[in-house]
Amino acid sequence: MDGFQDSISLIFHFHYRWSNKNQVERIILAIREHLEIIDAILDRDQVGALQALERHLGTANQTFVASIQRD
Repeated sequence: MDGFQDSISLIFHFHYRWSNKNQVERIILAIREHLEIIDAILDRDQVGALQALERHLGTANQTFVASIQRD
C-alpha cells in the first residue's frame, strides 16, 4: 500500500506541471480509459481489465514524458 500511495503522490505532483494544452482532451480520454477498466472489472473480465489498464498506463506514460520534455 505504501508503494501504491507513493506512486499516486508522484502522479499528482507531476500532474500540476503538465501543460494545459489539450487538457480537456486528455481528461476525456482518461475518463474513458478509467471507465473501460471499471466496466471490465464489473464484468469480471480479468483479461479485459488488465488490457484496459495497460492501455491507460501507456497513455499516462506518454502524457507524463511529454510534460517533462517541454521544460
